[in-house]
Amino acid sequence: MPGSVKALLLVMLLATRSAAQSPVDLRTWTGESYPAVAGFGAGVWTVASDGSNVVQSVNGQPTLFVSDFNAFNSEMEGVIRVSTSGGDDDSIGFALGFEPGDSGNSGAEYLLIDWKRSSQSFDFGSPSCTPGSLAAEGLALSRATGIPTADEFWGHVNFDEPTCSDLSSGLQELSRGATLGDVGWNFSTDYRFRFQFGSTRVRIYVDDNLEMDVPGQFSDGRFAFYNFSQAAVTYSGFTLATLPSTTSTTTISTTTTSSTTPSTTPTTITSSTTSTTIVPSTTSSTSVTSTSSTTTPSTSTSTSTLPFGLIPGGGPLKPDCYAELGMVGVVNPSDRVEKNKIVLCTDGEACDTGPCGDDACRVRVRLCVNQQDPNLADCVPASGLASVQVKPLGKVKLDVLVPPTLEGAQCGASSDGTIPVKVGKQGQRRPGKARLKIIANANKGTKPRGDKDVITIQCLPRTEECPAAPVE
Repeated sequence: MPGSVKALLLVMLLATRSAAQSPVDLRTWTGESYPAVAGFGAGVWTVASDGSNVVQSVNGQPTLFVSDFNAFNSEMEGVIRVSTSGGDDDSIGFALGFEPGDSGNSGAEYLLIDWKRSSQSFDFGSPSCTPGSLAAEGLALSRATGIPTADEFWGHVNFDEPTCSDLSSGLQELSRGATLGDVGWNFSTDYRFRFQFGSTRVRIYVDDNLEMDVPGQFSDGRFAFYNFSQAAVTYSGFTLATLPSTTSTTTISTTTTSSTTPSTTPTTITSSTTSTTIVPSTTSSTSVTSTSSTTTPSTSTSTSTLPFGLIPGGGPLKPDCYAELGMVGVVNPSDRVEKNKIVLCTDGEACDTGPCGDDACRVRVRLCVNQQDPNLADCVPASGLASVQVKPLGKVKLDVLVPPTLEGAQCGASSDGTIPVKVGKQGQRRPGKARLKIIANANKGTKPRGDKDVITIQCLPRTEECPAAPVE
């Protein structure tokens, strides 16, 4: 191809992409905060005069800065940075599917992406009436429902406390970052986040690295910035584009500079629960936005619906709900679960969150305790457990995390593990497997006291061609 034609095509491609990428004006966004707890006030979001960036300046309760557009089938991209003046080491992040007023909406449901600088256990004061929890270092994706308490936001947990917080309100962790899942953020460092959000999949990139690619069934709603107990956080240079239906890779650089005379009067946005102040900046801002976008449909055929299916283990029925294994893409009862203890997962099915046809099953699991499982009518959940142990058996090791607290209905953080199909020297394929021994002991005085199970997950070879990747 002649060089002049290549140059013309490149210019046309860049022009098309530039038209699709629209700078976001943050002056049209609104702020709201969750109910205050002792020592933690409402957030304050200060918008630059040209709308190119916003600073959250309060070390306070969970607070969000909510867009004026819905996020479905969109790509949002921009930079987050924490100044050393903010001190502390707590949570910064984003929300997908949030609606204005959800901080006071018992029927709310959205995705929360938060990043903790370092691990910390904490028990928040009134009106948070739930036990304290552990906030683990790293980047995580959780599903938020109802009106979670500060303790539930903190530890990505869902407490069942009578007259306080039932299972309709809380957090359920869905995934952790591929490289940042146990790595905290640093001060005075720019992190470029990119989000691709659709009804059946969410992808999250940090500095062009794919950190999370999570299938599921998701609800539309707004895009939002999120802080919890962290001050001096700046969000800048955000852009919005419509997701293409085909694979494309484009890199562009744009510069936006503007100067206006701002109003000096703060605007207070009041939600149904508490108010958050949005203060116009008294100085103009210059923003340089450099965006790099890659849209690559996954070859995974996973379309699992979260939350996870529960596998009790097939032991004695009365204590079988004390500790259960949760697994993405598994429905129980079904023909994929045998005797409540053997899970059959075929390479490329919904239970496999990795690529189809790679002779492996990438499974996403977590440990749940004291659950009201409709499949176990004879089991009364224990009020609390004294101990839980999860021991991998055999060559394939799955790392299953125990919940940080064993009181009430709880689920631990999700973790991913790979179970390879066994491939012989002649190319013959046989199921691979991973086995887990789970031992749960209830608090003293509970009868029956213990639950002991062995759960097997089999990865079956794929016998059919993988379907084409879905267009989202």
